[in-house]
Amino acid sequence: GLGTSVPNGGNSSSMGGDSGLRASFSEGGARSGVSDQPWFLAIEQATEATAMDAIADLTKVVMDLRRDLEEDMENLAFHSAVAKIENGSKLLEADGKERYFVMEGDLVKKCQSGKSVSYRFFLFSDQLVYTHRAFSGEYKVHKQLLLSVLRCEDIDDNPTAFRILHPLKSFAVTAESPQAKTQWVRVLSQTANTARPKPSELNLDEGASSEGPEPQTEEEDLERRSSIILTENERRSSVNL
Repeated sequence: GLGTSVPNGGNSSSMGGDSGLRASFSEGGARSGVSDQPWFLAIEQATEATAMDAIADLTKVVMDLRRDLEEDMENLAFHSAVAKIENGSKLLEADGKERYFVMEGDLVKKCQSGKSVSYRFFLFSDQLVYTHRAFSGEYKVHKQLLLSVLRCEDIDDNPTAFRILHPLKSFAVTAESPQAKTQWVRVLSQTANTARPKPSELNLDEGASSEGPEPQTEEEDLERRSSIILTENERRSSVNL
């Protein structure tokens, strides 16, 4: 099965919008709390001349409340997904960038040994994480793949299979149905395209120097940047999985 979240959401826990309105309802303030709100007073005291302005104010309040509820649901989906992953709390640290949960589901992957194994895939806004369920009930991470350099490729002669192409690891996976495959390819491709850096975000100054040791290869750099959860030893042990 697939779990989904609205791709344009964020992981921010900020309530946003008209928090006073939400507080008046959540605290059981009922009429006494709501009646103190400017929008309520405007409606209650509206005249024929001010009715349209009062309705416009109320519409804005409703839209703000809807946006806040959507953000809360997206935030809940993000934390729920992270809680399923062993050491997943590290995903809460987004290095100053917004990270949100997109979808999850089971895909069957053919390993280098030739054995087909079912893994649980978690798609976030900046990376694809594939895992297996451990005895603890949590999902143990095998690999984290940055979406900024990831592509999907259809397998035309197989209605449920597609390829995931990445500089660190490329492999074919099989979904549970043609519909599930279509959803994975569409959402994964869209999310990867969004994750790619814009030209304005690229450092094109060749003369600029950075402090600290540089990775010896592009692959090492990708490993370092993508492995938020796995330690160095765990990364090495997962190479053939």
